[in-house]
Amino acid sequence: MTSANPALARIFGFGSPEGLLEQLKGGFDPYLAPGRREEILRLVEGSGRVLELHSEVRRKDRQTIWISESIAAVRDAQGRVERYDGVVQDITSRKKAFDLLLSQTEDIRLLEEVAVAANSANPIEHVLQYALDRICAYMSWPVGHVLLLEEATGELVSARLWHMDRPGVFDELRKVSERYRFRSGEGLPGRVLALGKPAWITNVVKDPNFPRSGLASELGVRGAFGFPVMAGRQVVAVLEFFVDMPAEPEDTILEVMGNVGTQLGRAFERRKSDHELRAAMTAAEAASTAKSHFLANMSHELRTPLNSVIGFAGFLLKKATALQPTEVTYLERIQANGKHLLGLIDQVLDLSKVEAGEMKLQIVPVELGRLVHDTVEQLRGSVGDRPIVVKSEVPDGLASIETDGDKLKQVLINLLGNALKFTEQGSVTVRVAADEQTRRPMRIDVIDTGIGIATDRREVIFEAFQQAETSASRKYGGTGLGLTISRSLCRLMGFHIKVESEVGRGSTFSIVLSTGGHGRIG
Repeated sequence: MTSANPALARIFGFGSPEGLLEQLKGGFDPYLAPGRREEILRLVEGSGRVLELHSEVRRKDRQTIWISESIAAVRDAQGRVERYDGVVQDITSRKKAFDLLLSQTEDIRLLEEVAVAANSANPIEHVLQYALDRICAYMSWPVGHVLLLEEATGELVSARLWHMDRPGVFDELRKVSERYRFRSGEGLPGRVLALGKPAWITNVVKDPNFPRSGLASELGVRGAFGFPVMAGRQVVAVLEFFVDMPAEPEDTILEVMGNVGTQLGRAFERRKSDHELRAAMTAAEAASTAKSHFLANMSHELRTPLNSVIGFAGFLLKKATALQPTEVTYLERIQANGKHLLGLIDQVLDLSKVEAGEMKLQIVPVELGRLVHDTVEQLRGSVGDRPIVVKSEVPDGLASIETDGDKLKQVLINLLGNALKFTEQGSVTVRVAADEQTRRPMRIDVIDTGIGIATDRREVIFEAFQQAETSASRKYGGTGLGLTISRSLCRLMGFHIKVESEVGRGSTFSIVLSTGGHGRIG
């Protein structure tokens, strides 16, 4: 350099350009990177000029700063370089701001990656190992270790999860650490457990509360850092890290790792919630099974005396010639109410069997046309004097279906019975839809012109003790179990029920016959 202006001299900490030039002639090299000056000159000679080339340099007072250089080579007529003209800017403030932004971006990326892992469905051991590896890569720490809180003793024990850049060097540290149990306040992990926040040891060899200091000294371990994993307000794990040189604590790292620990705590909270949910589900299933067994047993106990009551009432009615008219009326009421109660018990029994998994199927070939015809004829008498046309529509040449005929008929009776119950006039039709080519039954539709079902009630009606009509008068009666049982039976047979309806115009309940499950087309 043969000339410099006062601004350049000030950048390098000199009072005058002459002072800077004198130092440069005396061998002063401001560049921190060895060979950086020669590298820049090669770039300029090769391309003719360089723009905004960034370098870290040393000032006269030994302070380091960052500069940006734009340099051009000035050549003579023969093309030889006569001199270099350039502009130098002090970009230290800009560089620090950029590095801070880059560091913050890396901090955010680390927190995002750990948060995603913590909220994933992966096992908690996988989440911790992933976080351990990412943190060591982020901080350039060669060793990381996870310890878990043992709830029975309140001590921290090794989870046997490690990150090691040089396993051969630090293997003895791993073996020793996995044998240790840390009480609250003991060693680095115990210190983190007691404080509930990150802890930093600048030099483990000089720290009086580091039980592994002797081994650490032999292996060249110096700095150590640990932070807690918090589930709520409780420390559930500690992550500890080691470096091979003394390390001063940094507030930014303490803050970032504290946030990482909070994110990892989500995984422990999720695992606890999952355990509690599974326990609650197990208890609920056990209670449901016990309820179903109780109902099944009680239903059987009730059926025996009730059948006796109905039978004796029928016997006495046969001897009605010896009874007064009022006495006959009483017996008829006893018999009718007894049969109604028996029907209710049968429905409860069926429901409890399905819920308890005790309902068995008897799979046989079933002629669907005959089953539909028989069911329609069986219920035709319930129309009474209402102006309702009851009919069945079954295509010719219908293939048989292998299923439990009795269970399918029970479902059809429930659907047809409901259609007749909720229809005052018009028609009720049972229609079988079949594949035109194979003649396989595809669907059984029960279509009525009754009161219809509101949109918000179409799923509710399949729940136990629910009906489409909810007014206080309970005009149509019933237990509200028929559709619940029907859906359960259909699922058991491999079928399913769907409903389409319009209030005031009627409903269509469809049994969709699936070729999967127990229902097979023959």
